[in-house]
Amino acid sequence: MYNHQKFLTLVINSPAIASESAIKDKLGAWKRSPQGKTWDDVAGNCYNKSNSATRNLISISSMATAPTVAPKPTNQVTRKPYPNYKVIVLNDDFNTFQHVAECLMKYIPGMTSDRAWGLTNQVHFEGQAIVWVGPQEPAELYHQQLSRAGLTMAPLETA
Repeated sequence: MYNHQKFLTLVINSPAIASESAIKDKLGAWKRSPQGKTWDDVAGNCYNKSNSATRNLISISSMATAPTVAPKPTNQVTRKPYPNYKVIVLNDDFNTFQHVAECLMKYIPGMTSDRAWGLTNQVHFEGQAIVWVGPQEPAELYHQQLSRAGLTMAPLETA
């Protein structure tokens, strides 16, 4: 026997309660039986059986449906952080080490001389270096400034 089955037991004690309309009232809002018969058919059958006996125990099973509960609407806003962008300098054959390091120190905030020279070596030996990561608007500014200074730049990409 399954937990999701619901049983309605109708006990008919006297002919007064055994009228067809009383049985239909007892059956309530159910529309169809599990066997595909309408509850009107079942009620009529119960009514006919009740005439032959003073007490009938009728068990009618039906698949119960759990009430549908809609999720509660929330006024909470889900905040998604903006993506960060990478500023990437590419290697080329016409910019000097000195020029690349000076541009990095001039245009990238917080860039130290040691870090600028390290990134310049990375550009030369690995072909590229990520020189700054952060929000889109400053990334666009630094990218444009380094590009105008003559450095070869990769397109901005999300981090």
